[in-house]
Amino acid sequence: MVEDVGARPAGSASEHKASHYAADVLRSMGYTVDLDTFRAPRDAWTVPGALLAAEAVVAVVGLLRPLPAALLALLLALAAWGEALGFPTVSLLWRPIKTRNVWAHMPARGAVARTLVLVAHADSPRTFPDAFPRSPRAQSLLARAAAYAALGVPLVLSLAAWPALASLRFLVVALAAILSVAGTMLLLARDGRPVSGANDDASGLAAVLAAAGEHAVRPLEQTNLEVLVTGAAEVGPWGVRRFTRRFGKHYLRERTYILDVSSVGRGEFAALEREGLLVSTPGDPELVQAVKAAARHEGYRHVKAELAMPGDGHFARLRGWKAATLVALERGRIPDHHCEADALPRIDPLQIEAAARLVIGTTRELDRMDMPAVARRRTIR
Repeated sequence: MVEDVGARPAGSASEHKASHYAADVLRSMGYTVDLDTFRAPRDAWTVPGALLAAEAVVAVVGLLRPLPAALLALLLALAAWGEALGFPTVSLLWRPIKTRNVWAHMPARGAVARTLVLVAHADSPRTFPDAFPRSPRAQSLLARAAAYAALGVPLVLSLAAWPALASLRFLVVALAAILSVAGTMLLLARDGRPVSGANDDASGLAAVLAAAGEHAVRPLEQTNLEVLVTGAAEVGPWGVRRFTRRFGKHYLRERTYILDVSSVGRGEFAALEREGLLVSTPGDPELVQAVKAAARHEGYRHVKAELAMPGDGHFARLRGWKAATLVALERGRIPDHHCEADALPRIDPLQIEAAARLVIGTTRELDRMDMPAVARRRTIR
């Protein structure tokens, strides 16, 4: 897919081609496949960047009328936080691109005890601009500084309205400077160059499709298996948001598990213990333990890790779903993350095979949960 389709920015013809490729593969395996088309923003940066920049302007101009400015700044801050946490506000009004999810289903052989949804995304990322910090820690610090500055502006403005606290206006200017820097960075990020996305996330999609092929031949005993190939994942949680909002009512959340497989083409495997930038969420303990058990059985090293940059699993957990994220890390980072180096020569084919076996092992471990001992031994054999 990377060779034939290339870079797959959200909403592009190449992303549509990748989605149809995944759908065709799943149909050929015997899955029931549906395509769900929806609209999404062009990128993940324009709206949050514009909100932060607008709040910076409001903060400085609002020194003349602090209380009305504080109210407007609070509304802008809440909108920016909603966008960052995957609960879109302003971006709902501006969704120029059309994308799609691929949703496939394979029923269990016996009585159904749970549903497992394997998730990978079809689109590929864009590079960060040259001025953008490369270190994940620096990115995290910048994001947190901007987020808390956004909440601090309305508070300080409202306090500065009192004559006795007028000196706090200098703090308003400092917070506005932080917001203007962060907003400018985000607005610059929208012009990043498309990346081929061999690791992020063609590798995850390959592992998920390989696992789906195994379970088409040997269906799970008491677990309905579903495959969700999301669109527009690199511009926010639009694919998983669409899935949970449109189809969530058909699932029992306490018996449904979502495993996001992302960027597994190189490094050591990790089922993330925690994930998220402004709000960190823990990976579902049952899924994390299933991944660890499968790694031990296959003889793979599993590392304990947390990531600030959130994925589909994090956004599913924010909506109350049982979810975990499987990645592969080098020195605690996703290799070649949002870099032009994320290309096919940097991917280890044996690693993709190992990732597929790990996903298969995880599904089998989950399928054996709550199973009587005799049936569990038969499944292992």
